[in-house]
Amino acid sequence: MLNRFLNKKENILSLSILVLILCSVFGPFKYQDLHYHQFADLRNWLPVPNTSDVLTNLFFLIFGIFGFIQIRNWLPTAENSTTRHMLKLFYFGFIVTTFASGYYHWSPNHQSLFVDRLGMSVAFAGLLGLGVDLHMSSRRSLLFAVIFLLFGVGADGYWLYTENILPWALLQVYGLVFLFSLFFLGRKNQNQLKINWLAIIAVYFLAKVFESNDHMVFNFTHELISGHSVKHILASLAAIPVLYAVYDKAKNVDN
Repeated sequence: MLNRFLNKKENILSLSILVLILCSVFGPFKYQDLHYHQFADLRNWLPVPNTSDVLTNLFFLIFGIFGFIQIRNWLPTAENSTTRHMLKLFYFGFIVTTFASGYYHWSPNHQSLFVDRLGMSVAFAGLLGLGVDLHMSSRRSLLFAVIFLLFGVGADGYWLYTENILPWALLQVYGLVFLFSLFFLGRKNQNQLKINWLAIIAVYFLAKVFESNDHMVFNFTHELISGHSVKHILASLAAIPVLYAVYDKAKNVDN
């Protein structure tokens, strides 16, 4: 009965989501790092606490706003409407992340971290939904984006309530594996956006490396900038492969 409504790729995607949910429910309990909120750069350069970690989130705002401008001015109006919706959700997530992450770094604690991850969930849902749209199924991409978003919000809330970080961690791993798999899947239509998913994965991985070495980077740069501040800048660069794909599509249409 299910095969009447889902094609092969959609069946595989549905199965992968089921595996993610089962692993989250039956996996081992994992606590958040006890030192997670202890960041390296605590300086107040302006009347803003933890100024560097707060203000570096403005890079997300810049890319998010530019993304919306680009969609309006560069993306052909004939472009798949689902693609436009996923792009807007992705860039809206960037804008939300600016304020959510800024709020967290203003006063780092579990409650504000919950808000921070809500913004990340929106951007994540938009990016994964875009991948589904371009490589699997436009008709189901919005549904899967909503599922990803609800799972992210649910995993975030579950962690806040139980302190079990496993579902949130698994969601990030799942997202990376999913994006990596898109590298091996052809686009449904060669006229669609061509996004370098490996570049996005590389940027994300590098951002996590700097995040994990927050204090070391702060000391290495003689307290010029911390690893976590660099992480914000690098993570925002994940928008560039998407922005370039839209630019390339508009250039080819003009030619």
